[in-house]
Amino acid sequence: MNRPYGCPLDRFAYSSLLKLLAKFRVFDEVESLLSELITCEDKFPTLEALDAVIKVYSDSNLVNKAVELYYFVLKTYDLVPHVVTVNSLLHGIVICGKIKDARRLYDELVERSGGVEDKFLDNFSTCIIVTGLSKEGKVEEGRKLIEDK
Repeated sequence: MNRPYGCPLDRFAYSSLLKLLAKFRVFDEVESLLSELITCEDKFPTLEALDAVIKVYSDSNLVNKAVELYYFVLKTYDLVPHVVTVNSLLHGIVICGKIKDARRLYDELVERSGGVEDKFLDNFSTCIIVTGLSKEGKVEEGRKLIEDK
């Protein structure tokens, strides 16, 4: 975009716009902007902006979109969202009844962090998974997860 005044729009300006659109849940605009930004390396959104979008998707019951964006960012840019975003994503997946998917994501993050849960996960992450397992009647598996921690 060529502007007659001000500074050119860079990845930080676009990231701010993306966070603002996500905050107000303007999902059509988020999708449109995201599709434009992820194809242009110098405009790729910051991790903070991607966190915001993933979290809002999760909190708005758009869990499939959140998971899709999470894995896209992970595979393409080798970035992992902050723990609050991960917890929101895990919670959304559990709420949708996809306990196996949530457990798989949890286990992937434990493995990715070299067995140190504090890097991408926290105690609340474990509680989310244990709650999901308990709802499926897998209390013993949940107990074992806590003990192994």
